[in-house]
Amino acid sequence: MAKTALTLRAKPGENQDPAGTVAAGATLEILEVSGRWLRVKAGDVTGWTPRTTLVEATDQVVEFAPLAPRKLSVVVTNPAAQLREAADAGAAVVGPIAVGTQLTIEDGTVAGWLRVRDGARVGWIAEADITEADRPVNAVTDRPTRAVVRRAPRRWLEVAATLGYRTLSQRFTSDATGGLADYRVVSDASVAQGDVVARRDLPGHLVVGVDGQVRGTYSSPGIDYPGPTLAPGKIPFTMFEAGGGARVGYRRGPVEAAARLGGFYGAFLADDVDNAGRIPRERLLAGTVGLRLTIAPAATPVRIDAAGDLTIVGARSQTPGLRDGDVDAATAWWLQLGVSVPVARRLLLIGSFAVERATTRWSGMSQRWADVTSASRDDQGLLFQLGVGTGL
Repeated sequence: MAKTALTLRAKPGENQDPAGTVAAGATLEILEVSGRWLRVKAGDVTGWTPRTTLVEATDQVVEFAPLAPRKLSVVVTNPAAQLREAADAGAAVVGPIAVGTQLTIEDGTVAGWLRVRDGARVGWIAEADITEADRPVNAVTDRPTRAVVRRAPRRWLEVAATLGYRTLSQRFTSDATGGLADYRVVSDASVAQGDVVARRDLPGHLVVGVDGQVRGTYSSPGIDYPGPTLAPGKIPFTMFEAGGGARVGYRRGPVEAAARLGGFYGAFLADDVDNAGRIPRERLLAGTVGLRLTIAPAATPVRIDAAGDLTIVGARSQTPGLRDGDVDAATAWWLQLGVSVPVARRLLLIGSFAVERATTRWSGMSQRWADVTSASRDDQGLLFQLGVGTGL
């Protein structure tokens, strides 16, 4: 990103012809590296600029090999020095070099040798035959380096689709006794989910974004109700969940942290309302707050995403005639950890693990079981998902 308004140059050098201008804060794509100069592109404008005019390349990362600081120029000190065709004492000789000749370094990546230029002649000279000239430079910013321009795993719009396995349990307790006054049921289910996330960078390292999710869960044979108060049986069910939110955060280097405000809708739909355990169909509506943390190290294409959400207000409605109380209060939280790895251009392999828990408390007379006037239920789940994503 440009620190200030820039004039790009047609070639590396402050005195080269201008190639165009770039506004302050513009996002630049790095095309080429030459010493301390970068060839960049912003929209339809392409040109060269010193790397000191940029901060935090958004879409690309430039890595430099760890070379020791040197001088751009060296001076010959050995009267017997020879310029050779390769970095080897036995290589063919290009020609002798007089003592005091100042040479320009072109490559310093071979231990004990430098590739240098003397006017039109180019060759290798042993480090033992030279000394450093007076003008110091930094190996990373001012001399040719082994630079690798690599796209970082950051995208402004991402869409993902995943499939997974979900395990669910319900633990119900009340102030009465009998078969449906206290029980625990468990089930396994298959899951399909879709996600979309859009982000935008703002000045000052700020990031804003929006996201949306939709998930479908199906379980058959579903919940196994063992009895004994009612006849035992299986209870197949479907769940539909959707959520969305807006976020604002701060990004510095490979780390982005954001706060999120959102909403959640969840529906539990027993295939048959006249089921063995008289388990009702339900709907949960909630407002949520949460945190998002993304880590995308420059040294690896792997990206790690962590998320946590908590309800700030929630209510659960149930099938008329099967309600567990007159008044309810619902709370829930969700934790998720995901990893994404690029496997092709704009194609990501995604894996995630989530832990979820919802607690509902009812007061007033139950319609499901006589003598119940106070009840609570804890719903817990584990979710494993694997899928693919793409982004721009």
